[in-house]
Formats: sequence, C-alpha cells, structure tokens
Amino acid sequence: MIQRLLGMAAAISALTMATFGAAFGCSVVELAKKVHEPLQAYRKKEVEARKWHSAEGGAWHTYVTRNGRLHSIVRIDYGETGRSQTRASFLDAKDFGIEVVTERYAEPIGSGRPTRVVSRSSVVYFFCEADGVIYLPVNASADDSVGELHEAKSLKSLFFDAGELAPYLKRLN
Repeated sequence: MIQRLLGMAAAISALTMATFGAAFGCSVVELAKKVHEPLQAYRKKEVEARKWHSAEGGAWHTYVTRNGRLHSIVRIDYGETGRSQTRASFLDAKDFGIEVVTERYAEPIGSGRPTRVVSRSSVVYFFCEADGVIYLPVNASADDSVGELHEAKSLKSLFFDAGELAPYLKRLN
C-alpha cells in the first residue's frame, strides 16, 4: 500500500514538473513519506478535542520532534459502529498531507461480541499551498472532484480552525 502510494506520488510529481516546470517547490513524494512515517520516534501529547464528531468522543494527538517542531497531528473519532483517524503531517505550514482512515465494525460496540473490523478505507490529500495546488485522490473522477476538493478544504479546516491546536501549529512557522 505504501509503495503504491509513493509510486502515485512520484507520478504526480513528475506530471506536475512536466506540466508546470520547476516553479513548484512542493514535493508530493516527501509529503507521501511524511504521511506514512511511523510516529513512535516523536513525543506524543494528547490534547482534548473541544468539538466532537461523534457521540462517543474524540481526541487529538500531537507529535513533535526533539527540537519541538510539529511533525504530525492525529485526530481520532470513536463511534459505536466504527472509528475514524485523520492525520495531518507537515513539511511546513503550507505544504502538508492529510490521510483519513475509516474503519467499520462488524457489530456495534457493546453488543456483547468482540469488536471486529470488517472494512478499512484510506484516502490521502496533499496540500502544496505555496504553489496554490491541492492534490486530490488519484481515483477521483471528474464528477467526484468538486466533492473531493470540498472534503479536502474541510479537512484542512478541521486542523487549522481548532483553537486547541493553535499552540502546536505555531511551531510550523
């Protein structure tokens, strides 16, 4: 899966360079690596989510480097029938990637049976805002692209409009 994503990111970067030249400074390949980099090496801090996206609650987890620079923020929303994890990983404040992973359970939690994940889906968005570009999922059709663009902007707002994250996002500058 990661190799496939890195291959797609390389193809997007090559296509962008072929189409627009070297004027674009954002590396989609670097963003893809950052989004899928394991987070165990970074300091983790849980931040209470002021706004929940489900009745079961949610939490933010921030990951910073040894020198205090923000690497990633992960939002986890828990639900009775599944869970959503949204991760933003940053090269800087303008160039970042967001991956959304959604898991669905076989039965609602509390049914008396063990929780079993029956489906898992993932979608990644790359933001190269210094260049004025948002890369949408490769599988988005022309009909889906408007909806995907709206979803990408909504996900960006999820992170950048959360007041409780402001102290961490300042570390990107």
